[in-house]
Amino acid sequence: MEWVTGAVQPGTGLRYKYTIHYYRYDQQFAGWNMWIWYDHKEGCSYAFHAVDERGFAVATIELPVTRIEIITRWSMNGNDWADQEVARRVVIPEGGREVDVWLVQDDKQVIYDPAKADVSPRFRSALADAADTLIAVTSEYIADEDIQTTQLIDAVTQETLPVSVVRSGDCHLIIKLLNVEQFDVTRIYLLKSRHFSAAKVTMRHILDQPKFYYEHQDLGVTYTRAGSSFKVWAPTAAKVSLLLYDGAGVYNTEGLVIDQSDVRNTVPMKRISCGVWSTVISGNLAGQCYMYLVEFADGTSHVAIDPYAKAVTANGQRAVVMDLAASNPSGWAAGEKPPMKQSTDAVIYELHVRDFSVDENSGMVHKGTFKAFTELGASTPDGLKSGIEHLKELGITHVQLLPCSDYATVNELPTVGGKGLKSLYNWGYDPQNYNVPEGSYSTNPCDPVVRVLEFKELVQALHDQGLRVVLDVVYNHTYSTEEGPFDRIVPGYYYRTTSTGRYTNASGVGNELASERPMVRKYILDSVRYWAEEFQVDGFRFDLMGLIDIGTMNEVTRMLRGINPDILIYGEPWDMAGTTLPQENKTLKGSQRNRGFGVFNDSFRIAIKGDSDGGQRGFATGEPGREGDIAAGVKGSIDTFTEVPAESINYVTAHDNYILWDKVIAARGLAHDMGMLDMRDGALRGGGSVEAAVNQVDPYKGVGEGPRVLLNELVRRTLLANAIILTSQGIPMIHAGDEMLRTKYGDHNSYKSPDVINKIRWRNKLTFRHVFDYYKGLIRLRRAHPAFRMSTKEAVTEHLQILRAEGNVVSFQIANHACGDTWNSIVVIYNANEEACDVSLPPNTGRWHIVVNDTAAGTAVLEEIDGARGSVRVPGISVMVMYDREK
Repeated sequence: MEWVTGAVQPGTGLRYKYTIHYYRYDQQFAGWNMWIWYDHKEGCSYAFHAVDERGFAVATIELPVTRIEIITRWSMNGNDWADQEVARRVVIPEGGREVDVWLVQDDKQVIYDPAKADVSPRFRSALADAADTLIAVTSEYIADEDIQTTQLIDAVTQETLPVSVVRSGDCHLIIKLLNVEQFDVTRIYLLKSRHFSAAKVTMRHILDQPKFYYEHQDLGVTYTRAGSSFKVWAPTAAKVSLLLYDGAGVYNTEGLVIDQSDVRNTVPMKRISCGVWSTVISGNLAGQCYMYLVEFADGTSHVAIDPYAKAVTANGQRAVVMDLAASNPSGWAAGEKPPMKQSTDAVIYELHVRDFSVDENSGMVHKGTFKAFTELGASTPDGLKSGIEHLKELGITHVQLLPCSDYATVNELPTVGGKGLKSLYNWGYDPQNYNVPEGSYSTNPCDPVVRVLEFKELVQALHDQGLRVVLDVVYNHTYSTEEGPFDRIVPGYYYRTTSTGRYTNASGVGNELASERPMVRKYILDSVRYWAEEFQVDGFRFDLMGLIDIGTMNEVTRMLRGINPDILIYGEPWDMAGTTLPQENKTLKGSQRNRGFGVFNDSFRIAIKGDSDGGQRGFATGEPGREGDIAAGVKGSIDTFTEVPAESINYVTAHDNYILWDKVIAARGLAHDMGMLDMRDGALRGGGSVEAAVNQVDPYKGVGEGPRVLLNELVRRTLLANAIILTSQGIPMIHAGDEMLRTKYGDHNSYKSPDVINKIRWRNKLTFRHVFDYYKGLIRLRRAHPAFRMSTKEAVTEHLQILRAEGNVVSFQIANHACGDTWNSIVVIYNANEEACDVSLPPNTGRWHIVVNDTAAGTAVLEEIDGARGSVRVPGISVMVMYDREK
């Protein structure tokens, strides 16, 4: 057998031998391999090299650790992750040097005894998908005898339920219940036949029936000083109890509470309507820790946190009853939102809470926290505004915050120490408790009230500065199916699954929330409503919105518009492969037409910069032939996929992929020359200190100083890219730090990279002050002139005319005082050529007043030219904006 060699053991050279046996029912192993990682190290693919006499594919691997994580996956041309199974952990026995384990398709168990690796014929799944229908999948062909001997049995009473069975495929059955009233979702049923061993029936779409839909808004805790009611939706449970605790519990070295047995009091709950369980406890319970114990008919039970929890202990380990009034800052109820007439008035600034203030030169005291946003008077060591007043000075209208709800991948208690799996940094796309602010951004994560109070203070502080708040929300997946509350409370319902019961994985993280199911949709609606009402946020950016069904997005939009007609709603419309959500139900680019929400415009993004992670070029980075795509984007994409300009969120870069400065460097083939780092999963690919490597790099080599910065080719390309965004129809978004040429040193996926990579470097504001001023001027221009913010297709069609779209030049005119603009006719020119060129202008008997050129931007006139000339010379790699006369 061929051996696959692992990494060199540091220090002692000690190595451990893993022999992995993997079984697939169809015996088709082509393309299947293993992705293995350990101890925060970069993962690696390992192939199987033999098939043993029992039909298990086998691989033997040597690695320098006693614990590894394995994902079995299917790779095909161009897609290494065409399919995958759940992650499994394999551990070397204590004191041992090697281990054999057996893995079976779709089974999350890691089997250490070959005798227990049962691959005999079986029902792989049995899913209750309607009031009268089950579907089942077997491990091999279904013979007529199996159809005739298939039985549905109550696992506890052994009673057999009458059914009819029809083959729907070689390995697929449809089972019809002949007595629907006899089938009870709180019971445990087994499906078996003479040849196939039994599978437990999972209650899946059967729970979509109206009789299980709970319409009221009181799930979770309803608190008063006199008493609190607790309600949880658990329609398949045989018994549910409320567990009350005296404290947060005992944390292990990974910051988790594994033992939930220190219960002070167990309170039985009563089943009421629609599968909801309820109880009321008298007295003031503010600060009370609680969990739910959910028990099933076969004797299995799960302890679960309340999915509707509004407060939690550190690291989200237990739910806490909270008096929400105690979390309101002074003046909270009287707070008024900054004015906004229409969605296209927005200028969005995407920002990570920790990145904003953690730099030692930020001038903010509460570094890395919500609290930093409340600090007025903060400044850089050079005396320039930083913090929240920097945002106001820049002129943006909306701050889009990366996920701020409680997520699982940062230890809020770093002093617990140990070699835990949690890091100090993460973007936050690992949702754990949806209705609770993230504790690592709090000044005291151990006090459940503080994180709620401080997030409200953040919102209040931004509102006081005239800025609105957009939350990045992640309702397409959860961090974990096993550790989260959904599958513990209602197994098999909240997540999309295949016909074999396996979680689908179009999200790329192992699961997808089934937004199309009524009670999952209700959960999303209730959660979004809570953030909009309780925290007064002004918008929502939906992560991987293409995995949220269009019906849910319609309901979300309708509900939010009723709360706040000016609220922003938009998301990522990417078409993700591997989901069971039907294509016609996905929320994709184009499906948003006339529905009141927007989508990110990737076509415009690609046209401007090229690809996101590589060296491919676009219009602003040096690729000819993209003029037509730029012209389409300038018009708010009304001729391609939008009905109104506000449906297009225009952007060049965001938190993921290359940041703008790094992308321009990559596109120009300068990554090596500029010393960009080779990063993967928060670490250098070749090992070593990230901080030391950063300190040896000058990512701005040759850029220059003072006003000469604006002469640098790379700088000009970044300015051209975002100038296109800020002068186009639609809603513009820029990423935090673009206005200071922020770099991440070439890390195109910095989701868990250290602060030295991710932080905003505030000293750059002085170094690149002229870049900041240019951005500030462009934003001031956009906000001062409604011609750049038209809200209807008719207005764009009437007023905007493309003048030229060839030869690496795009120019257009916005005419006739568009939308009441004080300027009669505005001409915008993008020159992506490296050399200056003459560009024709519309007829004008007067003079043209230039307000944006290659050295300055704003509303003040920089120079004038005679309209009779009929053309203007536009410097290379620059934008020019001019108007003819003012009302």
